[in-house]
Amino acid sequence: MAMATEATGERSLREALDRFLRSNAGEGASGSPAVIVAESFLRELRSSMESLGDLDETAAQRIGGSAAESVIASAAWSAAVGERYDTAQVCAMLGVSRQALSKRQRSGTLIGLRGRSTTWFPAWQFDSGSRSVRPMVAEVVAAFRDHLDAADPQIVAAWATTAQHDDLDGSTPAAWIAQGRDNRAVVRSAEQAALRLAQ
Repeated sequence: MAMATEATGERSLREALDRFLRSNAGEGASGSPAVIVAESFLRELRSSMESLGDLDETAAQRIGGSAAESVIASAAWSAAVGERYDTAQVCAMLGVSRQALSKRQRSGTLIGLRGRSTTWFPAWQFDSGSRSVRPMVAEVVAAFRDHLDAADPQIVAAWATTAQHDDLDGSTPAAWIAQGRDNRAVVRSAEQAALRLAQ
């Protein structure tokens, strides 16, 4: 009886996946981000269903919950931090080892945000043309360190993707830097933000 119920449940899941994919077919890039994420996830799940057959219910729930958390966390990081590179990408871009990259973080010449299996580095810190860290990054980190006793990478990353109406004409520091505008203004903005946070 349990086998029949299991087979019926699996068949129902496959049918639900098929219906979802058919009903959202053609939305593609014009669909909402949630639909696109769900559609991609379900397509991958459908292709992997046979390898999940031996899982017990508790393990299946744990894996499903973990998968959903990973998708949502990744999307939230992207929204909060903006364009970013992982550890391997930055090591390749700069031609350095992971240890050298970690040393740069500790010395305050760049920031990295710990992820689940990598560290994420906001892209505004890098000049991809010269494959280097922008010199003003150390000054930005120092501004936060000087006024807050530490430069929490999450605070710096959030500041860099937040419009600075008083200091940067309403631009985000990341956009200001990408446009090649005055680096001194970005450093002053970091100092002002750090001072406001220190109060």
